[in-house]
Order: sequence, then C-alpha cells, then structure tokens
Amino acid sequence: MTVWIWDAATGATLQTLEGHSDWIKAVAFSPDGKQLASGSYDMTVRIWDAASGATLQTLEGHSDWIKAIAFSPD
Repeated sequence: MTVWIWDAATGATLQTLEGHSDWIKAVAFSPDGKQLASGSYDMTVRIWDAASGATLQTLEGHSDWIKAIAFSPD
C-alpha cells in the first residue's frame, strides 16, 4: 500500500511512500514536519523521511491493526 504526500497549493505529488502490505489507516507528521509515521492493518508502523521518502524505521510486534498514530512534541 502507498502513502502520497502532495503539495496542497499545486496538487503536485511530492513523495510516494511504499512499503506497507495492507491498508494504511493512520498517518501523522512529526511536530517539525521532517518525518511522517504511518500505521497499517499489516500491524506495523513505518517512520519515513518526509523530504526523501526513505523508510527510517519499521516498528513491528503489534498484536492488532494500527488505527491511530501521533507524535509527542517532546
């Protein structure tokens, strides 16, 4: 499954983030906007570099679908 990041002003696609194997149900930007987290029905959370689209980390071990996600400001 795929997460797209668009430029809200132009509608242009800025990044295409691929890696989850099931529906993505939650997405959040870090407070500084440099990272994006996505949570999926594949029971993983992926942390992405918003500028490059690179996967920084995949968090596994959840026992159920990821339906909500958030960053703490600290």
